Amino acid sequence: MLQQLVRIPSIQGKEQPAQALVADQLRSMGMDVEVWEPDGRELAASSYFYSPRSCFEGSPNVVGVLKGSGGGRSILLNGHIDVVPEGAPSSGRVTRTAAGWRTAGCTGAGRRI
Repeated sequence: MLQQLVRIPSIQGKEQPAQALVADQLRSMGMDVEVWEPDGRELAASSYFYSPRSCFEGSPNVVGVLKGSGGGRSILLNGHIDVVPEGAPSSGRVTRTAAGWRTAGCTGAGRRI
């Protein structure tokens, strides 16, 4: 799954294909999945919200819930899926390769490259 995910371009505003893969993976793990695009106007109304963006079209949120039997502790995992655009290695940007992605000292597709 990780190799598939790192091969999908997911720059800001174009995360939908990568999020679709994540949602499918969560469903295959037996989770209840919700997918929605945030409403920029609704978010901007909150004093706790900040973003240089006002439109989140093409940037869906994905939530997977796996309910336990009750009585135990819960865990919440949170992350983001957008990446910097591809570019020259000297720019500090990511260069996509057939194996995944490459940048100095980082890991892509499950191995150090």
